[in-house]
Amino acid sequence: MSDRDAIVKLVKRMAKENAKSWGKIVDADNPDLSRFAARHGRLILWHGWADAAVNPLATIDYYDNVRARDPKASAYVRLFMEPGVEHCDGGPAPSDVPWLDVITRWVENGVAPSRVTATKSDSTGKIIMSRPLCAYPGRAVYTGKGDTRDAANFVCRSGAERRAPRPD
Repeated sequence: MSDRDAIVKLVKRMAKENAKSWGKIVDADNPDLSRFAARHGRLILWHGWADAAVNPLATIDYYDNVRARDPKASAYVRLFMEPGVEHCDGGPAPSDVPWLDVITRWVENGVAPSRVTATKSDSTGKIIMSRPLCAYPGRAVYTGKGDTRDAANFVCRSGAERRAPRPD
């Protein structure tokens, strides 16, 4: 075995071992949030629909699994999907949301978020577009009047009436 082959073999083994140990810490796939809920925790999940790094459907599946395990989960966890937003931010749509303010209002004042406003600014910091984000499975729908770049001209609607079946 060449030195290169030995190094590649060692790196692969180490990566596999590290993935197993780190996975216990960073994998967010356990839908049992009962201990979190018992401590009166609050969790906001958000995901950009244009995320090419992590499939947004995986986040929806996780949220659905949390709610299936605990039908009262919406009391302590909410999901917001961001149309046109890439991984963490960026893309053609508004992606700036004051998440810290949103979670603070929920934790300190008991105001659970059902709608938040995302904004997009130009290079000078001027807001050029805003859109509402509706708690999943809700979705923002344009009212048909006013500027489509203004969140005030959208309403949140239940996502249930247009939900397409998922392929198995």
